[in-house]
Amino acid sequence: MKKIKPIFHLLVFFTLLSYMAIAEGKREETYLSELENFSFVLPNGWSQIPDSEIQAFNYGRPKRYQFQGGIVEEGSLSPRVYMLLQVKQRPTEPEKKLEIYKKAAIKADDLLLIADVIINEEYHEKREFYSPEYDVFLRITDKAVQLSVMVKKFTHYGYFIMHFYLGSDPKKHLKDIEFILSNIQENPEREEN
Repeated sequence: MKKIKPIFHLLVFFTLLSYMAIAEGKREETYLSELENFSFVLPNGWSQIPDSEIQAFNYGRPKRYQFQGGIVEEGSLSPRVYMLLQVKQRPTEPEKKLEIYKKAAIKADDLLLIADVIINEEYHEKREFYSPEYDVFLRITDKAVQLSVMVKKFTHYGYFIMHFYLGSDPKKHLKDIEFILSNIQENPEREEN
């Protein structure tokens, strides 16, 4: 019996160590856009949506509105928490026009402000936000099917849009959005192509 106890402790130790390694590995999963012009690290507990599911989302959609990829929060069921991505390569918006958009939007120095708007159900009056820290525009969409936050980032090759479909914990999901925005890496070599 005495020999079994140390073996049991070692077995428990290695099992916990492997779970920690798996969790740590998840934190480092990176999403690379189809055109390879930007990437970001996925939040813990999120994974990429398989191409077959993206194609199902795109079924019947005009090409210009199709999604190029997405990620999903693992384990979320009802409602399912996920993000769909669109990349638009077109001429950049003139800086003067972007400044007008920025002035018209509510300044969100902290993205948790948006979570508070959602929790307090003020999104009919307060929809458009601008985050100077991440240089992105955010828009709360209607709750017809599932409440979402659309994030739009302008770049010199056009822009990309992330459609985040939220669950019942907007504060957690806005932190996930903030995590993604904080580690977006643009790849200038690929953007020129």
